[in-house]
Amino acid sequence: HQRASLKWVVGMARVGLGIDLGGTKTLVGVPGEPPLTALTPLAFDESLQTLLELSRAALKGRPCDGIGVAIGGPIDHRRRTVS
Repeated sequence: HQRASLKWVVGMARVGLGIDLGGTKTLVGVPGEPPLTALTPLAFDESLQTLLELSRAALKGRPCDGIGVAIGGPIDHRRRTVS
Protein backbone atom coordinates (compact mmCIF):
# COMPACT_ATOMS: atom_id res chain seq x y z
CA HIS A 1 0.00 0.00 0.00
CA GLN A 2 2.80 2.40 0.81
CA ARG A 3 4.48 1.93 -2.59
CA ALA A 4 1.16 2.45 -4.39
CA SER A 5 0.50 5.70 -2.55
CA LEU A 6 4.06 6.88 -3.23
CA LYS A 7 3.55 6.07 -6.90
CA TRP A 8 0.35 8.08 -6.87
CA VAL A 9 2.06 11.10 -5.29
CA VAL A 10 5.13 11.01 -7.53
CA GLY A 11 3.17 10.11 -10.64
CA MET A 12 5.37 7.25 -11.81
CA ALA A 13 7.66 4.52 -10.54
CA ARG A 14 11.28 5.37 -9.86
CA VAL A 15 14.00 3.12 -11.26
CA GLY A 16 17.70 2.44 -10.92
CA LEU A 17 20.06 2.73 -13.86
CA GLY A 18 22.93 0.35 -14.61
CA ILE A 19 25.85 1.30 -16.85
CA ASP A 20 28.55 -1.08 -18.12
CA LEU A 21 31.22 0.94 -19.89
CA GLY A 22 33.47 -1.48 -21.75
CA GLY A 23 36.39 -1.11 -24.07
CA THR A 24 34.34 -2.00 -27.14
CA LYS A 25 30.69 -1.65 -26.15
CA THR A 26 28.54 0.19 -23.64
CA LEU A 27 25.39 -1.24 -22.05
CA VAL A 28 22.80 0.84 -20.19
CA GLY A 29 19.59 -0.44 -18.65
CA VAL A 30 17.10 -0.62 -15.84
CA PRO A 31 16.14 -3.77 -13.91
CA GLY A 32 13.65 -6.02 -15.67
CA GLU A 33 14.27 -4.59 -19.14
CA PRO A 34 16.82 -5.58 -21.81
CA PRO A 35 19.86 -3.27 -21.80
CA LEU A 36 20.50 -0.84 -24.62
CA THR A 37 23.88 -1.23 -26.31
CA ALA A 38 26.20 0.86 -28.43
CA LEU A 39 29.82 0.75 -29.49
CA THR A 40 32.06 2.62 -27.04
CA PRO A 41 33.53 5.65 -28.81
CA LEU A 42 37.21 6.40 -28.22
CA ALA A 43 36.77 10.17 -27.77
CA PHE A 44 35.64 11.34 -24.32
CA ASP A 45 32.98 13.77 -25.63
CA GLU A 46 31.48 11.10 -27.88
CA SER A 47 31.48 8.56 -25.03
CA LEU A 48 29.69 11.01 -22.74
CA GLN A 49 27.13 11.78 -25.45
CA THR A 50 26.52 8.04 -25.98
CA LEU A 51 26.01 7.53 -22.22
CA LEU A 52 23.53 10.40 -22.04
CA GLU A 53 21.55 9.19 -25.04
CA LEU A 54 21.39 5.57 -23.84
CA SER A 55 20.51 6.66 -20.29
CA ARG A 56 17.66 8.89 -21.43
CA ALA A 57 16.32 6.14 -23.67
CA ALA A 58 16.51 3.50 -20.91
CA LEU A 59 14.83 5.73 -18.32
CA LYS A 60 11.95 6.65 -20.67
CA GLY A 61 11.30 9.82 -18.66
CA ARG A 62 11.11 7.96 -15.34
CA PRO A 63 12.84 9.44 -12.28
CA CYS A 64 16.10 7.70 -11.40
CA ASP A 65 16.74 6.58 -7.81
CA GLY A 66 20.38 5.63 -8.33
CA ILE A 67 23.07 4.74 -10.82
CA GLY A 68 25.52 1.83 -10.74
CA VAL A 69 28.53 1.96 -13.02
CA ALA A 70 30.93 -0.83 -14.00
CA ILE A 71 34.13 0.21 -15.72
CA GLY A 72 36.66 -2.50 -16.37
CA GLY A 73 40.35 -1.98 -16.79
CA PRO A 74 43.48 -3.99 -17.46
CA ILE A 75 43.42 -7.28 -15.53
CA ASP A 76 46.51 -8.50 -13.69
CA HIS A 77 45.78 -12.22 -13.29
CA ARG A 78 48.84 -12.79 -11.14
CA ARG A 79 47.80 -10.16 -8.59
CA ARG A 80 44.07 -10.73 -9.13
CA THR A 81 43.41 -7.03 -9.63
CA VAL A 82 41.69 -4.77 -12.13
CA SER A 83 43.23 -1.32 -12.48
